[in-house]
Amino acid sequence: MLLLILMPTEFPLPRKFLSWRLKSKLAEVEKPVAIGLSWNDWVECVQWLSVRFTKGEDAPSEWSETYIKAMFADLQYYTFDNVQKALIKLHGEGRSYAPN
Repeated sequence: MLLLILMPTEFPLPRKFLSWRLKSKLAEVEKPVAIGLSWNDWVECVQWLSVRFTKGEDAPSEWSETYIKAMFADLQYYTFDNVQKALIKLHGEGRSYAPN
């Protein structure tokens, strides 16, 4: 078997080819990643909480808009999936009041 190794100085590739090759490799590696919780996702979480935690003075249906925005500010760097799983876990463990 004959293996031919060409050095870049012996066989220079056109710049267009190199940039296309680099872009195609980057496209293979890049994946969209969820960075944080959106406002709409947070509203969905609050609605989910409101249906399940209806008793007590700290029920989600009684939260003020300022309180909801403050909680969003605390949780906005977590993904929707993480927040949702945490809420479902707390509810599944039998917690009788909403997280605060």
